[in-house]
Amino acid sequence: MDLAEEVQQHDLNGHIWDEWADPDGSIGKAYGYQLSIKHQYPEGEMDQVDRVLYDLKHNP
Repeated sequence: MDLAEEVQQHDLNGHIWDEWADPDGSIGKAYGYQLSIKHQYPEGEMDQVDRVLYDLKHNP
């Protein structure tokens, strides 16, 4: 177990993702992975962060 896993499981006792975890406790590819996936929009190809920034600039 690495330090990040130890902190997650013991010190913080976090259970926010338990509902989605498999029997081994994994939630699969987490949000950092999801953020980096590019999607095609009418304005061009963007990931989620780029889309939010685009919308804030062009449609506040």
